[in-house]
Amino acid sequence: PPFSVWAIGRERVFMFVAARLDPNPRRAHQKGAFIAELLDRLPVAMGQPWWLHHGHEDDSYPAGDPRRNWDEGVVVHLTNKQFAVRLPTVRATPTQPGKRRQNTRHITIRSIGTMSMPTITPPRSFSSLATFISPSHHESDIWLPIPGNNLSAATLLETASSTLRCIEWQEITRELMTGAICGATSTDISGLYDLSRPLVPGEAIDFFMSHSWHDDANLKYDRLEAMAITFHRTHRRYPTFWLDKVCIDQSRINDGLKVLPVYITACSKVLVLYGKTYPRRLWCVWELFVLFSFAHEREVSESTVLLPIDPEHNVAADFDSFDVMAAHCYDPNEEHRLRQVICVVGIALFNEQMQK
Repeated sequence: PPFSVWAIGRERVFMFVAARLDPNPRRAHQKGAFIAELLDRLPVAMGQPWWLHHGHEDDSYPAGDPRRNWDEGVVVHLTNKQFAVRLPTVRATPTQPGKRRQNTRHITIRSIGTMSMPTITPPRSFSSLATFISPSHHESDIWLPIPGNNLSAATLLETASSTLRCIEWQEITRELMTGAICGATSTDISGLYDLSRPLVPGEAIDFFMSHSWHDDANLKYDRLEAMAITFHRTHRRYPTFWLDKVCIDQSRINDGLKVLPVYITACSKVLVLYGKTYPRRLWCVWELFVLFSFAHEREVSESTVLLPIDPEHNVAADFDSFDVMAAHCYDPNEEHRLRQVICVVGIALFNEQMQK
């Protein structure tokens, strides 16, 4: 796609495609870093839709509709370091199509790029939004920093290597598997990072844990526990895991998620705790995409452990009808950017690989 050629150059895109034919597993980290670089370098374009978190649950929209939590604007100004988003002055009320209401703009600037950032809530007085609004432009122009840092694959690989952590099975509890980070308070997440540890030289993490925080925590823990016991019988030790909730410093979540593809490829296997919501969560699908984007079918099969958590759920039917366009993120900006990178490999090709 043109955006990938623009972002990192025609020659490097060609080398990436060629590298997919190289079965050498030692190149996995570099390929993961390439995907991370591609995501980090996605440009913001004039006229592009951009969503701003409005800070409340608007139940006049159906569940899953981003307008419940976000206002849609459009990029109207662009500089080297910032871009401006203009919101409409009124918002439609779906339950009363003929009536329109004023957009109060009590906006929480929650997402400023590829990943969700800590919430920054401007004061409610519109005139006090000076740090986000350029006085020389339209009063509804909200200025945000350009997402990403245009970091090279080498830099991203170095960052991932220095921050890679794991959690021992003995530290994983039912309580830990309950509740997502999104929407959690600082009190909820305090101390989580301390549950993980850095790797010792030469150590490899046994499993990257891929799962949906919207699936049943008890079912997930039961499957994990059975798997850990079986692993111990074979290896005479319990396994180690990469788990986002504890292996990423939640005070710097953007830095951690930026190198997620490298974390995935740094683990020996990807453990998919497959529940009903898994194929509809784009971040879950993204983790599988990272594997498929530079591995053959046989390699994906060997490096993936699929554990359905609900024996009554028809997993085969999910894969037979899989469509990446049916998976979504809470943050519509994240969703747009992830889809752009998936287009590099090809949506139809990725769907076909998943259906196999």
